[in-house]
Amino acid sequence: MTKWIATDHGPAALTVSETARLKQAAEMLSKALAESGGLVFSVDPRPNAYVTLASPDYEWGLRVLLRTLRRVSQVPVIVLAARRWSFDCEHENVIFLEVPALSNTAYKPERHEFGVTLTKLWAFALTNFRRVTFIDADSLILRPLDDLFDRTGFWAAADYVLDSHRQGFNSGLMSFEPMLELRDRIYEGAAGAKSFDQADQGLLNGLLWPEVHILPAEYSLLRHFGFFGSGEFKRDQVRSIHYINKKPWELWYRESVDVALAELDDLWTKELSHEELLALVSFWRRRQSIAERARFEARTDPGAVRREQRRKQRHRRRWVYVIAGILVAGLFLLIGVYWGRLH
Repeated sequence: MTKWIATDHGPAALTVSETARLKQAAEMLSKALAESGGLVFSVDPRPNAYVTLASPDYEWGLRVLLRTLRRVSQVPVIVLAARRWSFDCEHENVIFLEVPALSNTAYKPERHEFGVTLTKLWAFALTNFRRVTFIDADSLILRPLDDLFDRTGFWAAADYVLDSHRQGFNSGLMSFEPMLELRDRIYEGAAGAKSFDQADQGLLNGLLWPEVHILPAEYSLLRHFGFFGSGEFKRDQVRSIHYINKKPWELWYRESVDVALAELDDLWTKELSHEELLALVSFWRRRQSIAERARFEARTDPGAVRREQRRKQRHRRRWVYVIAGILVAGLFLLIGVYWGRLH
């Protein structure tokens, strides 16, 4: 059964320029967690926690993330969500925490999903925990990651793909101590921070690099690293796969290299039950029908049909004129040759 924690954090959405309200909401989130009870704080008053950000659009990813994470770890999981939706959680010690959606009006991301990723900044508000490991919901866990809780300082996955010549980290896997000093530093700097991707990763790199420690490549295999990167890691040592760009639950390819990386998508799909596979196929069919709607409507719209018929008629007439012109030109050429021979 899914356990949701509602908080009196005020508005449903905030901009990162509202620093005072960010801090106020952060305190309320921390308080709501402390008062929630349950298994999370029953044994250790300041336990470790995995944290992720999810929404209905990422429900398929969240399902596989929780399933594969629970296979290798029993550490509590906090799911940040900007709004509730119907999600049947099959695992214990997983808490869904309602948080305000965060945005920056100055950012104009090219990819639509980047418009909501700033909401993951609430992970830095979870000062109830000794250490937090944030994992994006489009990740597949293959081997244990709990040793990240034994580290000190800020550790994150390397950014091997996006602007790979630039040193930086990928915010899809981060492990840190959620201290007030770190929280306030990020919240106070967020409004003026430049971001190369117009989203959370660029913002955090701008505020925290170069003090971040980079994890070995096997901790988070970026989906494209298998295509663009070198063989600097052993495949059998990979701990998690981060499905950047195209998601394995999406039907349509986003880039030409996606088909070359289908093997990793198949690895994700194997985590689904038979019923979930049927549901995913149904999901794809509905999405495809929406994408094809314009073409279907054009075929059934009488006006569109007439326009298409006129277009084909014009095309045929154009070829008739071309062929007729060639025949007339050939006839005049023959007449000219014959006339020349007579004289």
